Amino acid sequence: MRDAVDNAETYLTEHATKERKVLLIVTDGNDNASLATMDRIEERAEQAGTVIYAVGLFGTEDPGRVRLGHRELDRLTERTGGLSYYPASFDEISAVVTDIARQIRTQYTIAYAPLNQAEDGSYRTIRVEARAPERLVVRTRRGYRAIKKDGT
Repeated sequence: MRDAVDNAETYLTEHATKERKVLLIVTDGNDNASLATMDRIEERAEQAGTVIYAVGLFGTEDPGRVRLGHRELDRLTERTGGLSYYPASFDEISAVVTDIARQIRTQYTIAYAPLNQAEDGSYRTIRVEARAPERLVVRTRRGYRAIKKDGT
């Protein structure tokens, strides 16, 4: 699984024509023999600004493997500003993917100029709050890496 995600991130980096990048992973969440690490995948997604959504299809597997799969997918999606979904059956997949598409279409992108303009590669945490009379859901990545757009 991790190698597939790593390859997908490479493809997005090389071929995406829009600033905003979203990757949807449909998986059983368990990795068999990948060379890519979760740290590498997260770092690459962070650098490219890729938001990752995941649909975990676990069925009736070993509960320990299911917990590990949930933990990996939740870590990856939370870190990149996406969400993980765990449909109980294959019949629910269509509704889950439709919900993800709706979320992507209704999200806003905000930007700001930090006081610290140094592009020193450091990780900077961010927090976004929204206040309104109606209930709003704010989902964002936890931070960003201060690097030049060309990746240096």
